[in-house]
Amino acid sequence: ELVGNTKGVSLLAGSRPPTEDGSTSMEKSPVIRGFSRAVLSHFLRISSDGWSVARVSEDNQRLHGTAIGATPIRKFDGAGRYFELRVDKVAQGQPDGFAIGVTTVHPEEVRDPPETA
Repeated sequence: ELVGNTKGVSLLAGSRPPTEDGSTSMEKSPVIRGFSRAVLSHFLRISSDGWSVARVSEDNQRLHGTAIGATPIRKFDGAGRYFELRVDKVAQGQPDGFAIGVTTVHPEEVRDPPETA
């Protein structure tokens, strides 16, 4: 959920979990396939490639918006589930940032995005 001072985030397509020796996992398959276009708060817009979302409202009363991944987060052997986000845009003067939540529901089963998470 983008709240407060967080105006935009991106999923990092090539992220891989660290291994026990501190190196990065060499597995090639993607962690996740971007954000879902079907399940997106009306307070956010999605980039053309589907990897970034940004808040569209500058209204201080609407400092939130939820997005969900297009696919479940991938499970890596020995590392569990893993993904990375990058904060792309922030606003000054807001007291808080963003929240990350995880669900056991497949993205295709979510009908309406919650306004807040």
